[in-house]
Amino acid sequence: MIVLRLLRFPNLVVVALTQWLVAQQILGKAYEQEGLVAVLNIEELLLIIFATVCLTAAGYVINDLLDYPIDMINRPERVLVGQKIEEGTVRWLIASLIFIGFFSSILLAFLKQELAWLWLFPCFAVLLGIYPRALKTKPFAGNVFIAFCCAGTAGLIWLAERSTWRLLSEPKMDQVSFIILLFMGYAFLATWIREIIKDFEDLYGDIRLGRNTLPAYLGVTQAKRFVFALSLVLIVTLCIGLIPWSYSLFQPQTATVSGCLIIGVVILLKKMRQASQSEHYFNLSQQWKFFLLGGLLLLFLYKI
Repeated sequence: MIVLRLLRFPNLVVVALTQWLVAQQILGKAYEQEGLVAVLNIEELLLIIFATVCLTAAGYVINDLLDYPIDMINRPERVLVGQKIEEGTVRWLIASLIFIGFFSSILLAFLKQELAWLWLFPCFAVLLGIYPRALKTKPFAGNVFIAFCCAGTAGLIWLAERSTWRLLSEPKMDQVSFIILLFMGYAFLATWIREIIKDFEDLYGDIRLGRNTLPAYLGVTQAKRFVFALSLVLIVTLCIGLIPWSYSLFQPQTATVSGCLIIGVVILLKKMRQASQSEHYFNLSQQWKFFLLGGLLLLFLYKI
């Protein structure tokens, strides 16, 4: 149970579900309608999902390991590394996840003759390793990197399927692109906002250890204004999904979900405005996590 908490198991399920929905619900249905065969068969799709999940899990564990000093200041009661699980075990777990994920990516690259993309896994593994010390301490770089990784889980499947996607008819290609880009934009902005909220939660420890996160860099008031600005862009992004484009017919079910998500953003912003203590930001961060799950409904409900 402790290991599952360390790996953020619910988050890993979301990553896997995102990639599965992009492959099967969006691209898969478009291919089926036009008699095309996906680049990735079921086994290969599961392999790329498995590699992504391993890399994501390794990132979570690396972050907890390197964040130990600051976590002991901000939330000692929730620290797992060194308290409930030995540091040596954590390092062994990181090495195992990276090795298994890298082996899976190599196997997939050879199966699909995509050797030119072998650099992706080690590149992101290195970035995840330096993120807690080099990127996370910057006002923008760390949060943008995590947001990019979150949005990239959907983009990775799209990249793998690019050769068959290009064979779709132009209206269908545009529709698929619109849905995936809409979701990626939503995931990027919503994740970026949540990462900043988490920085508010850790502000006391960040200042003590000299970390220059966004709230520490701009100050609480200005950082909140930045969150409000990002939220406005997020609302505009969700509104784009309501527009009955010629290649993406208006769909009541997705319009309803988009409307509910917009209302959710407004409610969470009101709570953000009133928040002033670490506990407030922690609760807000947890609520924003559930808001992020709403984006999966867009992928699930969109009809191709």
